[in-house]
Amino acid sequence: MSTDARFDHWWADVLEAGPASPYAGFFDIDWDPPWPELRDRVLLPVLEDTVEAVAARGGLGLERSAGRVWVTYGEQRFPVDPATLRELPDDAGPEALLALCDRQHWLLAPWTDAEVRLNHRRFFTITSLVGVREEEPRVFDAVHGCIAALVREGSVDGLRIDHIDGLRDPAGYLAQVREATGTGWVVVEKVLEGEEQLPAGWRADGTTGYEFAALLTELSVDPAGAVPLSELHAGFTGHTESFEHCVHQARTALLRGELASDVTRLAARVVRVAADAGLHPPRDLAEAAEALVAVIAELGVYRTYVDSETGRCRPEDAARAGIAVTRARRRHPGVRGDLLDLVADCLCGRCPGEGLELLARVQQLTPAVMAKGKEDTALYRWNRLLALNEVGADPDRFGVGLDAFHATCAAWVARGDHGLRATSTHDTKRSEDVRARLCLLSEMPDRWGEAVRRWSAGAASIRPDAVDPDTEYVLYQTLVGAYPIGAERLTAYLAKATREAGLHTSWTRPDAAYDEALRRFAVAVLEDSELMSDVAAFVQPVATAGRRLSLAWTLLKVAVPGVPDVYQGTELWDLSLVDPDNRRPVDFEERRRLLAGGDVPGAAKLRLLQRALAVRRELPAAFEPGAAYTALAAAGPHADRVVAFARGEPAAAVCVADRRGLEPHGGWGDTTLTLPAGRWADRLGDTGGAGLEGEVDVARLLGELPGALLARA
Repeated sequence: MSTDARFDHWWADVLEAGPASPYAGFFDIDWDPPWPELRDRVLLPVLEDTVEAVAARGGLGLERSAGRVWVTYGEQRFPVDPATLRELPDDAGPEALLALCDRQHWLLAPWTDAEVRLNHRRFFTITSLVGVREEEPRVFDAVHGCIAALVREGSVDGLRIDHIDGLRDPAGYLAQVREATGTGWVVVEKVLEGEEQLPAGWRADGTTGYEFAALLTELSVDPAGAVPLSELHAGFTGHTESFEHCVHQARTALLRGELASDVTRLAARVVRVAADAGLHPPRDLAEAAEALVAVIAELGVYRTYVDSETGRCRPEDAARAGIAVTRARRRHPGVRGDLLDLVADCLCGRCPGEGLELLARVQQLTPAVMAKGKEDTALYRWNRLLALNEVGADPDRFGVGLDAFHATCAAWVARGDHGLRATSTHDTKRSEDVRARLCLLSEMPDRWGEAVRRWSAGAASIRPDAVDPDTEYVLYQTLVGAYPIGAERLTAYLAKATREAGLHTSWTRPDAAYDEALRRFAVAVLEDSELMSDVAAFVQPVATAGRRLSLAWTLLKVAVPGVPDVYQGTELWDLSLVDPDNRRPVDFEERRRLLAGGDVPGAAKLRLLQRALAVRRELPAAFEPGAAYTALAAAGPHADRVVAFARGEPAAAVCVADRRGLEPHGGWGDTTLTLPAGRWADRLGDTGGAGLEGEVDVARLLGELPGALLARA
């Protein structure tokens, strides 16, 4: 919840009354933290300087409104404990205001103190969002009363649970949600790493679809491009380290930096657990913290799901903890081995009492480490092929085969997974149409390498010395993915990308000279007519092929097991980049006109979506949860490009799509697909398709569109 006390009366009451507030237990606050000055107080790190300096400059004030007395700082308001007002003189000056602040249940501090001594759980590193203790029944009831009523009255059909990993007990929470709201449809925002699946027993219908977007991208990346693109990336940027190394560095820096206060609170618990276990105590909190950092930085998933009440540990979680400790020993030989073992025992639920509380806290922290370390840092630092730099994807996994795609879809059916199948979300670094273009670079690595070197040579005279090769390489990929793009959008994206990367500038420690040099370079590139003519010539065929690939993805999204998710604006061609670029207003009236028969660029995507969804509506049994999925194998010279499967038992619909963007050299030739028994018609073409049966040429199935959705004729 927001920590703006003007709008959150629960939080305001806690700040006013401290631990005595009836809402004190609603928020995840450590009232007895390792920092004595914060005992029974809440740190509010919101100032640009020390409180003494701010007060001396007249930055603090006093205000009476909404039945409370508030200390003011700009637009922010902090409620005053009424019992402390008796000591306030009528002509309160800076010293009197400082003394008043010192008597409150909160402590004003510079914003940088959040890294050093924060004593409440927050959302990742966002100090203005305080964690709520949903695991407490009275808190759950207070938070979910309105939601439950909306579901039960039929106003809401389903629920999307975001940041599920931030909860103390995700499985228990989902059970509570089901009980409170009835049986509805529930999906969870959960990033699955590698072969990870949703934990068994979670009462959720699936995820919000990050893994599907990643799967489609990997399906369309040509593995043959891995080596030449790796050589190009290393040669252009000079960086040869692995993505895994990049992620580890980012996680470690985060734990020692922005999340250091969270680690310190955990370290205090490690000291107590060590005493309970009879171990030689850590010499100080820093030694305990280093053991935690060493292990947490090696954890390969967002979190484990050990029961912090009983200590019950799944085999996969025990294995992950073991791997993390083994790697920590190898990478940090100076960290005490017995402390590493102790952390592992806690992560496996083998330490009772305080150890289980430490386990719960670690499990709530590690999602922030992965999200901020991998998603928001490493994915902006390691830039071999930006199409793969997405939430839920692994830039090191360069392409997957048809067998892996079909196995994933079949597994969804077997597990009863009916989650969202997304191609773009509010969190994607690039929209599906940008990613589709960038996937094509894996099919033309030599042409791409020549273009990059040519553009870089052409830009030599306008490139400031401060602009590094990594960022220049990101700029050229962004131009290919989002062209045509204006200076305002491009410079805003590059500013965010470089600040997230944190190598030359950052949000907390910006380098104004670097920021300005990069802005000037991006604008100069866009204003260089010769260079941009070359970019436009390169992009033209890429854009055409990218639209083909995006149409294929749209079709697959509708036809695979699960629920197709269309992010706002992507019904038409959409070349958005990371937020806030993908939060621009959507012209829904234009989309209504197109659905009524209008024609503009992008209408092909909207019509394909409309017709494919009509087939789902017409044949609900073929697409309902648990409906059969049968992989179909093409034959011939380009069989490995053809994604084909039937839905329903017996088959009621057949989907066929080309997983590559560039059309096959020399055409499809003798590539064929044998359809299930019966006569079929394509529902995506304007004519409804001719009767099809038996062995059919793929070229006949894939005409103007890169896919077909067949139903029985």
